[in-house]
Amino acid sequence: MMTTDNPAISHVEKPGRLKFSNVINTLMVLGILISGITTGSIAFRYLEDEKTADSWSILFLELERLSIKWTNKIISSSNKNVYRYVWSKDNRKIIPLTGGRLQELTLEELGIKGEEFNGYSQFKTSLWTLSGESYRGRFYKENKKKLLELTEIDTDNIFVEINQVLNDFSHFYIINRSGQLIYTGNDDITQYNYLERKLVQNFVKQSLTTTFTRYTDLESTDKFGFYRELPYTNMTLFIEIPVESILGVIWKMKVTFYLTLALIIFVSVVIVQIPLVRMNLILSSLIKGSNDIANEDYNVKIGRSSIFEFSKLALAFEEMARRLIQKDNRIKDLIVAEKEKVRLEGQVEIAGTVQELFLANTAIMKEIQKVTSSDIAHVYVPAEDASGDWFQVAYFPESDEVVYAIADVSGHGVGAAMFTAILNGLFEKYRDGCATFPVEDFVKMSGRVMYRIGKTKWACTMQVIVHSQTSNNVQMFNAGHVPAQYYKYQDAEQSKLQEKKKAGMGWKSIQLGSEPLGLSDTPEIASTQFIPESGDVLILYTDGLTEATNPKDKMYGLKRLRKVASEYGRKPSHNLVNALLKSCDEFRDGTPPGDDICIISIRFKSST
Repeated sequence: MMTTDNPAISHVEKPGRLKFSNVINTLMVLGILISGITTGSIAFRYLEDEKTADSWSILFLELERLSIKWTNKIISSSNKNVYRYVWSKDNRKIIPLTGGRLQELTLEELGIKGEEFNGYSQFKTSLWTLSGESYRGRFYKENKKKLLELTEIDTDNIFVEINQVLNDFSHFYIINRSGQLIYTGNDDITQYNYLERKLVQNFVKQSLTTTFTRYTDLESTDKFGFYRELPYTNMTLFIEIPVESILGVIWKMKVTFYLTLALIIFVSVVIVQIPLVRMNLILSSLIKGSNDIANEDYNVKIGRSSIFEFSKLALAFEEMARRLIQKDNRIKDLIVAEKEKVRLEGQVEIAGTVQELFLANTAIMKEIQKVTSSDIAHVYVPAEDASGDWFQVAYFPESDEVVYAIADVSGHGVGAAMFTAILNGLFEKYRDGCATFPVEDFVKMSGRVMYRIGKTKWACTMQVIVHSQTSNNVQMFNAGHVPAQYYKYQDAEQSKLQEKKKAGMGWKSIQLGSEPLGLSDTPEIASTQFIPESGDVLILYTDGLTEATNPKDKMYGLKRLRKVASEYGRKPSHNLVNALLKSCDEFRDGTPPGDDICIISIRFKSST
């Protein structure tokens, strides 16, 4: 017997509101959020990095082009107002050689030390701001004298293109090597406050000639900063650009993406909620109905649903309840007769009596045997007053088919008996009014009911045999049940002629691998078919027979089953099943039965 938790159902709590729809909604929202946020974060991080790199590359190349153009413009600027100066012998002053408004300059005004002449003379051009005007400077030697030539220039015309490149969203300013502010495109930057800017402070602290960085300025604005010492000049270019001006498009895309993600989540929840609500209602009704039946209230009404196969399940459940109501009156008579017993013992005995009402009995077997060409017999021994084993036999005159069904519900007692009642109700529903028995529909629906009501805490194995007497074809359907034993009469006779006396001679197992019902919502069914010959025997049984134990804790096993079956294989079916039961009782040697036992023997006869 399968070992599965056997929940006590002598007291069943009132079912609460189902929460699985909330779980599904939560999991769906979390799944979309996690995947969306993760994907979006990676994508936008990549886009931001790519956008930043592309922007700086474009800016760097554009400034490279403009810096060459500026240098050429500065060099080729008008020579009007040109002044020449010679350095003093002590290198402390610069004395004019020609007239001009700058009559005398000190090296400190130019920010130059005397020994730096050679360094400045290497520049193609240098710029200073003196007395409010901008001058281009050129250092050279003539007749062993150190000379400085200053040419007055218009920096606004020279640097106007950079404002066109950077537009109005950035700060652009140029500082010479002496620390003078040569040019700025923004009125907020002056000779007196430019040193307070973080980009300039960053430049002073580092020895790099070109770099870009990200920082927060004094106005708490997130910015990208760029500085570059212009080649062959004494100038350093500074550019401050708000991060938003470069990455603003990405940020707008990010906002749009997350708003779209929120809309998708909302729409998904709304769309999924429609079938979930309907499923929730029907499942709540089914759970309430199963609890009502467990508490012996058979007036069950299940709502209709067009979702999947819930409609068929509801109809089958109500049909089962209706048939149980018909038997309820007989159960009440039994309750009156057993009212002196302990409540729990009375409930178990009533459950066992209910089972006897719907299990196929000897009279039914004889009635079916009259119209069939087979010898049928069975034995059924519950381990308790209520059993988890179930079997049925039905004859369909229109198709001339006989259907044998056997099942083994996990555990035994009242809980298992309730599920056998459900199986019997489903069997009767599919049997009534049918020309031929829909085996696969019956087995699959049984699995779904077991799964949805038992919630994987209950399961059962099942085997269904359909014998067409017209074609003499046997179809076998199996769902996790123990393998049936098949006796080939001709093979056994041939072995006997060859004087082979091996135990179990002529018997073989029909193995059909599949899982028990109740473990999933979509049970799998294995099947096979064969043509029996006259004298062949098929034994269906539950594992309570082969797993019976003796005082030494040894199991009865398949080998003993076949040995007894070989001795009685040629005798009538009732002799065979009784011999198997007697052999099992002798083997147990007083050990209480650990499980229910059900055996069905079918001896096939020629249909001609």
